[in-house]
Amino acid sequence: MTEFITEAKRKELEDAFKAFTPTTQSTGAGTASTTSTLAGNFCTDWQRTKSVLQFIASLSMVPDFVKSAISTVISAGDVVSGILCSP
Repeated sequence: MTEFITEAKRKELEDAFKAFTPTTQSTGAGTASTTSTLAGNFCTDWQRTKSVLQFIASLSMVPDFVKSAISTVISAGDVVSGILCSP
């Protein structure tokens, strides 16, 4: 798969994600979620999500601009996965 995220963009994404404070919605009010919970959920779900995105991109009915966007999302997800899921 073509890498759509440059090294500079990868670093920008990494820095932004490290500074990210996730929140979840519960009963209409935002409550802080822990980064470890986010990391655990992301690491558990990323490979499945990635394979679904790859499947969608493989369909001939999907326009090229959508396939390109999916590739960019996958590249960004792989960067985040490398940050959160590395031992």
